Amino acid sequence: MQIAPLDENSIVIAHSLGSISTLDFLSDALKNKKLKALFLVSPFKEPLSSLPELNTFIQQCKIDEFIIRTTIQKRFVFLSNNDSYVSAPMSIRLGQAIHAQLVEVKFAGHFMQEDGFTEFPQLWDKLALLLEIPVSSTEVQ
Repeated sequence: MQIAPLDENSIVIAHSLGSISTLDFLSDALKNKKLKALFLVSPFKEPLSSLPELNTFIQQCKIDEFIIRTTIQKRFVFLSNNDSYVSAPMSIRLGQAIHAQLVEVKFAGHFMQEDGFTEFPQLWDKLALLLEIPVSSTEVQ
């Protein structure tokens, strides 16, 4: 995994298997650092019955939930009610373990184009607030 040097202004976004990989990496990388935000989409930390070939990798990942909770200012978990790979309860359990804000996106599947998911305004809304991007007057209702 290649990530530029992290600091208190860094924002990390990860999806699915990338989420557990990112958490494993950050558990070590953040021991003396802070991070602005972490966005996890369809994350999990438990073996997957839907993809058992990944379970050896999953079990090798070491997540320090305390480090994640205490060094990352804002944490978000996005989950879907109809994800065929990662069940909503799996994402919820991970989100609760790292004290993340949980955001359910109905009928988003696994947040992939194959599921008909091509835009992610829910993530953009949270990201725009952190980046302090003003809402244009054409977007105000």
